[in-house]
Amino acid sequence: APEVTTIPRRQLFLLFATVFLMMLGFGVIIPVLPFFARDLGASPFHLGLMVSVWALAQLLCAPLWGAFSDRAGRKPALMLGLGGFGVTFLLMGMARSVEALLFARALGGVLSAACIPAATAYVADVTDEKDRGQAMAFMGAAFTTGFIVGPALGGLLAPLGVRVPFLVAGALGLAAGLQAHVILPETRKLVPLAGTRAGGPGDLLLAARSPGAVFFGLAFANAFAASSMFTMLSFFLMDRFGGGTAEAGVTFTLLGVTITVLQSLVVGRAIRRAGEFPVIQAGLVLAALGYLGIALAPSLGAFFGAVILASAGMAFTKPPLIAALSRVTTLPQGATMGLLASADSLGRVVGPLWAGFIFGSTIAGPYYSAAAMLLVGLGAFRLFLAAPSGKIPPAVTYNT
Repeated sequence: APEVTTIPRRQLFLLFATVFLMMLGFGVIIPVLPFFARDLGASPFHLGLMVSVWALAQLLCAPLWGAFSDRAGRKPALMLGLGGFGVTFLLMGMARSVEALLFARALGGVLSAACIPAATAYVADVTDEKDRGQAMAFMGAAFTTGFIVGPALGGLLAPLGVRVPFLVAGALGLAAGLQAHVILPETRKLVPLAGTRAGGPGDLLLAARSPGAVFFGLAFANAFAASSMFTMLSFFLMDRFGGGTAEAGVTFTLLGVTITVLQSLVVGRAIRRAGEFPVIQAGLVLAALGYLGIALAPSLGAFFGAVILASAGMAFTKPPLIAALSRVTTLPQGATMGLLASADSLGRVVGPLWAGFIFGSTIAGPYYSAAAMLLVGLGAFRLFLAAPSGKIPPAVTYNT
């Protein structure tokens, strides 16, 4: 394999700061989007469509943007994604009709789909195998921290007007794009690429047949389970424990803080000591136990404990999954990360739909099904690793 030329840690830190700004901007609008949409005359169906159209655009466009980053470079893809994010959020803030808001939302999903594949491929370009898991964990912490702080900032800005958070989000996106332009060097040329393509539906078949196929499946399972939990968590609190906004706030704070702390301080060290594969399996087990704990929780205290356990599982699953996939893939890194983002988006499309459907029959249903999905994924992963086909390199430890 070609030697990877690294760049200063300062550049990785600046990339994480860029990602944080993007997620801060994304989170800012969460508290006000329903109110803004209703002011424009949106129905509940319109609001659901605004959520779904974003995820669907990411699902369809992330592989294309990942392949684009292989051809044109990580930096142009990242700048286009961040710039598109910023412009479309400004358009949302200036929308005067439901149709205009939906259009801006859909366009934002299309353009911002470039950000995650380009950012994760960037990290894969500039880190060696022993540092990649920790770098992906820091990337996850930057995402989560931005997503935690964003809604709080949006709540503070809301009294100034429901359009203000959208305008602030747009400004943050443009600032992140400018930051990427000024401070981030291009990295694609550091890793020679063989036979990059434009990307498209054919890549899905290549991914399904590739050594990394199991990781795409795990990304879907993880996103399905997590989005099922997020979607119905407040309803579950109300129906099981009579909780309100205060309890919901505590719950989501516990989620975010647990993931951020573990990914910042623990996950990278665990990957270096044990290797990616054992950490992935531990994460799947922890998350499944957490979801089962939520479904069975007899008290609010037990519920909070189960939420922390599920959050810990999520924190331990995704960074080593990305790091391992970047190590075993036979596709270019940009295309690989685009397909991974697409699998993640598919889980976030299907998970909430399933959770809403099954919640009507049993309020614990989303959490039982989330646990079942992860346990099936764990079983498939163990079978795949045990197969004598030699499709995938063995787990690597870096504690020497």
